[in-house]
Amino acid sequence: MNGSEIHGKPCRLMWKLNDPTESRPNVNLYIKNLPPDVTPKDLAEAFSPFGDILSTKIATDEHHQSKGFG
Repeated sequence: MNGSEIHGKPCRLMWKLNDPTESRPNVNLYIKNLPPDVTPKDLAEAFSPFGDILSTKIATDEHHQSKGFG
């Protein structure tokens, strides 16, 4: 996934774990600098090749506009 693109913007992954080889069955990802037109469906499609996606959510303001992270 590192270097892959979502809506033409490259993704950079940084491990939260001290040992990135340590496997976890369920994880949450925090994704920042998302273009304003990215949808939860876009995120699910981008990350689904790496495992089952339980849910996706993009933070929005009081006007339902993306805050650029999810």
